[in-house]
Amino acid sequence: MSFLARWDVWSTQFLFVIKEYLSIIPYVRKRSEHPPSLYAISMTNMNPLETMTDRVIVQCAREVILVADHTKFGKVATSIVALLITVHKIITDEQTPLDMLEELCALGIQVIQA
Repeated sequence: MSFLARWDVWSTQFLFVIKEYLSIIPYVRKRSEHPPSLYAISMTNMNPLETMTDRVIVQCAREVILVADHTKFGKVATSIVALLITVHKIITDEQTPLDMLEELCALGIQVIQA
């Protein structure tokens, strides 16, 4: 679900979302990388208006499911949507690097490779 108007962000506060599927950029910092930052374990987006809407929907959702293939990992966009600890499941492809999958599992996120 993606809206691009500020009034839509306001109206989403009255939603009850059972499952939210997001397809945005997850950034997972390897534990050995320094310095740590919020970008280290976050979901990011290039569009600020979409980011505001995504933030509200993530807060309303009972379950957040991130859909991201291997090309999305390791990249950072301009706006933080939420920390990855708000995600319950990540659906990705088999080409996603093993070290990324291990980091996600260490955060308590269920990883599904399709």
